This record gives sequence, C-alpha cells and structure tokens, in this order.
Amino acid sequence: MRVNRFRPHVLVLPEDEANRQIANGFLISRQVNARNLSILEPAGGWRKVLHELRETHVPQMQKFSGRTIVLVVDFDRSASRRSQFEDALPEELRQRVFVVGVWTEPEDLRSKLAIIYEQIGKQIADGCAVDGPSVWDNPLLRHNQPEITRMRSIIHPVLFG
Repeated sequence: MRVNRFRPHVLVLPEDEANRQIANGFLISRQVNARNLSILEPAGGWRKVLHELRETHVPQMQKFSGRTIVLVVDFDRSASRRSQFEDALPEELRQRVFVVGVWTEPEDLRSKLAIIYEQIGKQIADGCAVDGPSVWDNPLLRHNQPEITRMRSIIHPVLFG
C-alpha cells in the first residue's frame, strides 16, 4: 500500500528479508493504522541501508515534512551502530529517523522466542499500542529502549492514533 506522502506517515527500511518479515508482522497487527505505514524492500545489509538513507531518503524527507523513517538493522553486537546512522543525518532530520533492531541478528530472536518473524512483528506492534510489558523487554531488544521512548511521541500518533 502506498502512503499519502503529504500527510504524516512512516516508512520502514529493513536491512534484510528477516527484518522485512518482522516489519510485515507489525503491519498486519490490527492495532496499526496501515494506511500510514509503508515497508520498503530490504536494502541488503546495514551499510546499504545507510547508503540508501543518505542518497534517497534524506532528500525526500527534506521535501516531505510528514515523513518519518524507521531503519530496521542488525546491530551485530555493535554499540556504535545507531550513532553511525545519526552521524550521517542532517541535524534537522535526526528527530524523524529511528534505528532499531536485534542486538545480534533476527535469527537469534526467532530462536529465543520460538515463533516466526511475522509473529514477532505483531507482538512488537501490540506492545507499542499499549504502554506495558512487551517483546521490547527481551534482552536481544532491550538496547532499543531509548529509541522506543523517543519514537513514542512522534510515531505513536501516526500509527496508533
């Protein structure tokens, strides 16, 4: 589904197929206003996500002030991964770009939770819709807490309002 780029909306750019499936699970949750969310094709690696962000999405975000983007990447145990993306952004766009993902890789999370990727995404959406315990509390996702807190005020009204 295509979003109306002149209204507030969220784009999700996944690193790989596993992250895309998690995003699809988020999209199919009944809690989510799917008209305001679009999941892009996987970029093919976190460096390609970074490149696509710089080359394609930064110029588009400068045109469309209602656009927010969520980058879903594997952190590969790298504490500096999020800052690498932040450093690539113009200051005025940093509040509209979010970087989330599994501390290692999605396969580890799928194995630990013993559910399919789309079900993980649905649980994430359900946890975002209410302010309570959720899959975000999992040790493989816990490092996202500051980003989730930051996202709540910007993305929550667009997707759950």
